[in-house]
Amino acid sequence: MPPITATDPLTAIKNIVDNNSLVIFSKTTCGFCKQAKALFTSLNVPYHVEELDKISNGNVIQEALASETGHRTVPSVWLNGKFIGGSAEVHQLNEEGNLEPLLQGLRSSAPSEMSSRTYDFDLIVIGGGSGGLAASKEAALLGKKVALLDFVQPTPLGTSWGLGGTCVNVGCIPKKLMHQAALLKEGMHDAPSFGWKFSAGVEMNWGELVENVQNHIASLNWGYRVALREKKVQYINAHGTLIDANTVKLRLGGRRPAGSTPHEQNSEVVIAPKRRRLCACPPLIRHLIRSPAWSRGGGREEAGRGTTTTGDTLTTVDKKNREKVITGETILLATGLRPRYLDIPGDRELCITSDDLFSLSYPPGKTLCVGASYVSLECAGFLKAFGFDVTVMVRSILLRGFDQQMANLVGDYMEKQAGIRFLKECIPVKIEKVAEGTPPTLKVTAKFSDGREFVETFNTVVVAIGRDACTKNIGLENVGVKLNPKNGKVICDDTERSSVPNIYAIGDILDGKLELTPVAIHAGRALARRLYGFSSVKTDYVNVPTTVFTPLEYGCVGYAEEDALEKFGADNVEVYHSYFTPLEWSVPKRGDNLCYAKLIVTGPEEKVIGFHYLGPNAGEVTQGFGIAFKLNAKKADFDNLIGIHPTQAEAAALKSFAKPGHPTEALWTNIWEPMSRDELCVHTKKIEQVEFWIEQHLRPKEEGGHPAFLLLTGPSGSAKTTTLRVLCREKGISLIEWDNPNSSDQAFGDSDRFDWNESQSQSFQLQDFLLRVSRFNPLAVTFSDAVESSLPRSNEIINRSIILLEEFPNSLYRNPKELHDILRLYKRRGRHPLVCIVSDSVIHSLSISSLIPLQLQAQLGFTVITFKAVAPTILRKTLRRIAQGQRVSITDDQLEEIVASTGGDLRASVNALQFRHATESRSQNGKKKDGAVEVKDQSLFIFRALGKVVYAKRLPNKDVAVDQSLPVHMKRNGLAREFPLKEKPEEILEKLPITGDLFQLYVQENYPQFVSCAEDLAVGADYLSTADALRMDRHYKELGDLPTDLAIRGILFANREPVANGFKPFRKVGWLETQRQMNQRTKALRSALVSAGLYSWNGWEEVGIAVHCGNFISAIPQQLLIQLTKFKESLFRPALTETDTAEDETNEVDGAVTLCSPMEEGDDVEPSQSNSTEEDVVIEEYDDE
Repeated sequence: MPPITATDPLTAIKNIVDNNSLVIFSKTTCGFCKQAKALFTSLNVPYHVEELDKISNGNVIQEALASETGHRTVPSVWLNGKFIGGSAEVHQLNEEGNLEPLLQGLRSSAPSEMSSRTYDFDLIVIGGGSGGLAASKEAALLGKKVALLDFVQPTPLGTSWGLGGTCVNVGCIPKKLMHQAALLKEGMHDAPSFGWKFSAGVEMNWGELVENVQNHIASLNWGYRVALREKKVQYINAHGTLIDANTVKLRLGGRRPAGSTPHEQNSEVVIAPKRRRLCACPPLIRHLIRSPAWSRGGGREEAGRGTTTTGDTLTTVDKKNREKVITGETILLATGLRPRYLDIPGDRELCITSDDLFSLSYPPGKTLCVGASYVSLECAGFLKAFGFDVTVMVRSILLRGFDQQMANLVGDYMEKQAGIRFLKECIPVKIEKVAEGTPPTLKVTAKFSDGREFVETFNTVVVAIGRDACTKNIGLENVGVKLNPKNGKVICDDTERSSVPNIYAIGDILDGKLELTPVAIHAGRALARRLYGFSSVKTDYVNVPTTVFTPLEYGCVGYAEEDALEKFGADNVEVYHSYFTPLEWSVPKRGDNLCYAKLIVTGPEEKVIGFHYLGPNAGEVTQGFGIAFKLNAKKADFDNLIGIHPTQAEAAALKSFAKPGHPTEALWTNIWEPMSRDELCVHTKKIEQVEFWIEQHLRPKEEGGHPAFLLLTGPSGSAKTTTLRVLCREKGISLIEWDNPNSSDQAFGDSDRFDWNESQSQSFQLQDFLLRVSRFNPLAVTFSDAVESSLPRSNEIINRSIILLEEFPNSLYRNPKELHDILRLYKRRGRHPLVCIVSDSVIHSLSISSLIPLQLQAQLGFTVITFKAVAPTILRKTLRRIAQGQRVSITDDQLEEIVASTGGDLRASVNALQFRHATESRSQNGKKKDGAVEVKDQSLFIFRALGKVVYAKRLPNKDVAVDQSLPVHMKRNGLAREFPLKEKPEEILEKLPITGDLFQLYVQENYPQFVSCAEDLAVGADYLSTADALRMDRHYKELGDLPTDLAIRGILFANREPVANGFKPFRKVGWLETQRQMNQRTKALRSALVSAGLYSWNGWEEVGIAVHCGNFISAIPQQLLIQLTKFKESLFRPALTETDTAEDETNEVDGAVTLCSPMEEGDDVEPSQSNSTEEDVVIEEYDDE
């Protein structure tokens, strides 16, 4: 409708009311306006209407009406040049009988709504998908004359379909039916565990599946056409193009615009002849369609032929394929999306999309799914279940737009459990046909992000990299409808109105809205009710449940975790999560804790803003919880809801959300932990050594035999544990790990909780653990198809177990004799191979010489494999990759600072990177958020304990002022009394993951940089010195943790004003490295003395000091000096440099983000017997008691 033009708005209003007897100033979305117009229509009175929301200066006119009448709302009804009120006033006049006399002489012979123009239709819907069908039928039910245009551009392979849109024909419906077929395959795999026996093999008949699916789709096509006829909606099978805001040009006969492709008009690809489905529709429907009566009624015709009838369904194909024009007061765009192609050689000619797959006439064979969209993953899932070899090629991330933690869990399940191969950071560059056939043989050439080339042959390539809006070639540029230039989608307001007032859009082409069929249906109905009914309800595009039907289904509603953090801030978001195992999986033993769910909440009342579920029946589970979001449910509502037992919904959302988590507390060391040997950067030979030991000693001991022992040593963060876990995972071996019990966590963890007697010592619990593991068989574990096919059957699988001891009870550090006795007992009574992991340490109580000395290694037959630290170059590259993956910016200087401070410990480096990011994020938000960490990591707890000590935070008390005239020591005491510590020293000490003497060294190394004045530094030094003196006392063992407690309390007490918060990387203890070097050099010196026959010379200790200082002294005898010169290089070896790591760098695995260290070629397995010669030259004391 054109704008009202005049010199001023009041003049324009006067011109309108003077030239029309009855005028209604209205808005199309106003229910009261509709009531007023309906009243005059029922009274058979013509009127003129001005829709203010359809003219550019409507707001100005409404302001002028308000100033003239004092009535600020619409409708504004004028009769014979006078204002008579709004809807309420007009209805009151009618009820009182006072309206009838005023309308004398205005009645017409037939009821009509007078406006500035008449149209062929009240509503023209362009697009016959789910949204367009819903809107057209709803508008027709409200009494409007509606036309629906639907036209399907065939794919490059010629595939086309009937009425109903993408979801019905090539989307949700066939996808879900094929997903159901895949689930039946899983059910048959589980059936023998539930007592079912199959007399013959089971095979997939692709042709029969496709035919049955297409028969069902054809019945839906028929049903939609019947429904349109019943609702008196005129269905037009034609391509529509807008000429102006109210006029649509129809290209009859289904002919494509000249030069256009199935999706765009400017491509030169030629469409293949139209490919019919295996079965167009059920037999009865085919008979009706072919009958003369149906043909005359406007059935679907072949391109270039047809008739036009006057029935309820309008067939727009005439014999000459002429163009026709129709007009409508309102236009609704519902054209949907179509798959995007790769734009590389061979993609359109040789590849297929989801538009082709569900009606493919031959089995797809070996299939490559290009893309990580939900379409690609869903297709890959059911094709793999059907027995086809499936590979997924991923450019960047999985399931863009979804919660990324959940997306990664989906990918992990598909890769490790379903056996689907993933090619990550890889894109295709060329597709070639190398052999004809059904299916053909296609050669795919692709490139990884690091430049490596990938070449392999496939039978079918499914392109699923995204979908483009069908907004080209429909004339939107002719009427000024604004589109998002990035995606071609229509920009609309919250009422689905475009930049042109009478043109609306719904469904997948709406910019920034969800691409879901139920959303389009709801939006279409709601829009029709707002336009032609009395509704004001808008579509909620946020809290919409949805499900991805991958092998392990993923359902969600509300915010993704990343979106919640961005909108509400990290300090205002909490995450509650749980792993669970469905009861149905327990009998066939599919695996434990593969399913996962989490709630995302915000605010002090913990309003639930996100629900995510990964497990069976995700659609049904998520749909049920969707109503909670409409009712603004809180976390307490979920806690108080009693679930149905036993169900997945109960386990996932109502029972197990026991642990609060937070993205800033999720350890990056776990997120980026290698899951396969290809991701390890450990030297290949080192992996082979561990693998060889596993294969040689995997079986439990035979009668009269003894279990095997393996000792993995090396610096912290050198991938000892990770390598073992990866190898066990690949070989389908159950790795049974001991976990130190404490007050809040038992030895077996949450999933296998064991009720220890709290009165028992930790050493007794360890012994009981080892004996129980040996006495009872572990539960069977489920593996991927590839692994499962190579595993032994029946009872053999329960013997594939390895026990891992890495965290030893604290009491065993103080009294290692108890550990030695436990290991000796296990040698006599144990069954499974035992792996001990002990990191290098110069602290005697933590060292190998104390925990597992050489004598014990020889006695128990330990095999020793030594790992080495990570080279600086590998550290830098890995940290950059992790920072990029976590979307964290880091400068070169910051990177060097972390690398220099962690000494080759990759785990500590990643933790330092994460703490830097967390510190910066919290400083930007203005406060720090407390929260629980779910994962045990020694470095993390050390950092936390150090932070609590060196920052010495106190509770605020602004009303108290310390008398400045008091002496210094009294002022400090007053400060301590009036401003109590935030952290309790006894709790810090209780939760220490390391021994007290080692923690004291960490405090001594780091606390000076957190002290703001020299006086506090001196006081702290006094307390640390006293603590060191107590440790040197001969009654040290009787003192227990008293020295550490004194050191912690002393630093907290001394540090009155800690430096301002900011990232300061914690340094490793320099004394440890110095002590390590002294031990190495002294050991080498002692060997030289023995070789020279001077071992008994009484001056060797002085020489040792001189050697450490890097100087020779003249007092050394000449014979010794000559001998020492031979060992000069080993005695004065410089610190590790870049050149020393050249060999390590050559072993780097490109493209893998790992938390592992490369190993040198020369590191061999060292049996315990080979170490016996070292016993004579080891300086460390060994107290065998």
